[in-house]
Amino acid sequence: MTSDNELVDQLLRRVDVLEGDKRRWKRIAFTALTLLVLLVVGGSLLLGSLGTVWYRSARARLDAEHALMQAEIQANLQAQRAQQAAEQARLEAEKARRDAEQPAKEQ
Repeated sequence: MTSDNELVDQLLRRVDVLEGDKRRWKRIAFTALTLLVLLVVGGSLLLGSLGTVWYRSARARLDAEHALMQAEIQANLQAQRAQQAAEQARLEAEKARRDAEQPAKEQ
């Protein structure tokens, strides 16, 4: 009978140890899962932030290039208008010179 009691005590201690191990592994698994979730969420937020920063910088670069192209187009248009105005002034001056020479020749 004593040996049966000792065997029962050993089995009960073993059950307690196994239950403690089970609780410990549950805590470890819960902690690991929590860390994994935090890592995934944090990584997603980081990637989202980096994507936003990249998009904004790319958009700003495109806007700057567009503004530069518009400025170049405006400068070219102004240069063409100035050239046309200079040509027009030259033609008018040439006509005025010819008109001034004609009456002098007629006299």
